[in-house]
Order: sequence, then structure tokens, then C-alpha cells
Amino acid sequence: MSADPTASIALPAGSRVLVTGGTGLIGRTVLPLIADDVEVFAVSRSARESNGATWLARDLAQPGSMRETVLALEPHIVIHLAGANVGDRTLAAVDPTLTTNLVATVELLEAAARVNVSRIVVSGSLLEEPAGSDVFPIPPSPYGASRWASSAYASPGCSMRSSTRRWRSFVRRTPTAPGRPIRSCSPM
Repeated sequence: MSADPTASIALPAGSRVLVTGGTGLIGRTVLPLIADDVEVFAVSRSARESNGATWLARDLAQPGSMRETVLALEPHIVIHLAGANVGDRTLAAVDPTLTTNLVATVELLEAAARVNVSRIVVSGSLLEEPAGSDVFPIPPSPYGASRWASSAYASPGCSMRSSTRRWRSFVRRTPTAPGRPIRSCSPM
């Protein structure tokens, strides 16, 4: 997929890679950087034309969609970039951020443990950083709370991993506000 081999993301040759949020701000930057010697499956709400990836239409707000996708594909590597970018602090922001950012991420991680995914990258946000004391941290919005909780589930210390194999996980927090474009991307 990568036009410039010096700008590609080094992944083990022959790996099966699942990228969620392939049409999002970060996904559009990451997909062209994935080397040609891996099999890439990209997820978005609607199927796309191929640019070296096999595109799958999935709605993360639908319960079970990420679990079914991971169990069917059995990827070696997951780059989870999808999410609901709802930046307001209203009650209307709770449901889309909870179901898409947290529930879908937990489903993905649970399925990843079952199929022994070896590496997981989960996108986070600097907007998830809680304010207040360490005893009772308070994220600044429903979006921040959902990203904060999903980052906790994906963190290296989480016991959700397979008992037979440990994955390497990375939570990459980007300094972008929901819906704002990024200027550069270094996912790993």
C-alpha cells in the first residue's frame, strides 16, 4: 500500500492487519503507510473502493460488530482508530461515545484475546485526561470519559488478555480535538 517505502510502517511480512476508522482523520494517514507485504482489512461505516486494503462496512455503534469482525478475520495486528468524535458536554453525547468508543473497544479487545492478536494500537485523545485528584479523576466530557475508559481497558496492565498469550498494546493519544484535522501522524 505504501507508495514511499521509507515512510512505511514496519509490520511483520504476511501479517493480517485490521484497521478500524480507515476513512477517519488518522486512518486516512495510516493506511497508505502500511507496507505492501501485509494483508490489510480496513473498516468504515460504508464499504470503500480498494486502495490495497479489503474494505468492510461496519457500524461500531451496533453491538457485536467489532467482536464478529475480529473473530471472523483473526488478525495478527489491530490498529483501532475508529470512534465517535462528539466534543460537546451534553447528555446527547453520552450514548454515541459510550457505545462507539467504549463498548466497541471492549468487544474488540475481548475478541482479540480470544484469537491471540499479537499487537494492538488503540487511539486515544489528550481530551481524555481527567482533571481533579488522583483519587477520583474526572474526564472533561462524555467523549473524554469514553476514551479514558477504553484506554484503560487497552493498557498494558489490563488483565483482559488471553491467559496463553500476551499482546503488546499501545495507546496513542493524539492532540486533536474531535473533528479537527491532523498535521502529522506517527502511530507506532
